Amino acid sequence: MLQPKIVGFELFKEYYEGDNDFGELFSKCINHVVDDFHLHKGFLFKSNRLCVPCHSIREVIIREVHEGGLAGHFGI
Repeated sequence: MLQPKIVGFELFKEYYEGDNDFGELFSKCINHVVDDFHLHKGFLFKSNRLCVPCHSIREVIIREVHEGGLAGHFGI
C-alpha cells in the first residue's frame, strides 16, 4: 500500500510558533480549540482547512494551486 508524502509539510509544525499570522493561535490551540481553529497531529486547521505559515513554501503552494498542471483554474 502506497501513501503519498509531500516534502516540506512537516516543517509547518516548526514554523507555527514564530509565525505572525498563526503564532498566537497555535499557542492557544495547544490545550483546546479556539473559535474554528484546532490542532491535529501538530498541524493547525481552521475548520477543515490547513493553515499555512508565512514561509517560502506558502508561495509555492499558492502558485501550484493557481497555475500548476493540477490546478483547479488557470491564471491569477
